Parts: sequence; structure tokens; C-alpha cells
Amino acid sequence: RLRQRVQLTAPLGAGWSALGYVEGNVTLRAGRGGGDTGLTGVRTLLGVRHDLAHNIVGTLAYVRQQDVRSGAPDRVGHAPYIGLNFSF
Repeated sequence: RLRQRVQLTAPLGAGWSALGYVEGNVTLRAGRGGGDTGLTGVRTLLGVRHDLAHNIVGTLAYVRQQDVRSGAPDRVGHAPYIGLNFSF
């Protein structure tokens, strides 16, 4: 499986940044007979992040996950994303 992501982060000022990415999942070999290959998933994220301290970043975003299926309707899921990242 290959996973490629294109991401953009743009500073907004005062420690805030806008971010977004799109990620494609490509399956090279199905895990079971008759399974899908090729582009099998697309994930997108849009949100903002804020520097809370010198080593802590908080993120609020929206995530959309699309499972691409051949011979059936795609499945689409939506979720809020709340992240807290620490760096050491």
C-alpha cells in the first residue's frame, strides 16, 4: 500500500496557523481474493493549530474519510479532530 499526502500550513499570526491536507491511499495488492486495488481511500483535513507553549501545539480540525470501492457506493465518514502535540 502506498500513502501520499500533500499538506499546506499557512501562518495566521499570534501563534495561529491554518492547515489542510489531502491524502490518497493506493493499494498495490489486495489482501484477499477479489479485494480492491488502485486508489482505495482519500482523507482530507481542514483546520487550525495554535502554539500553546514552546513545545505544545493544539489542533482543531474537520476530517473527511472516503473509502473508494469498485462495484459499490463509496463510504464517506466525517469526524472532528482534536489534537495535542508535544515535542521533546
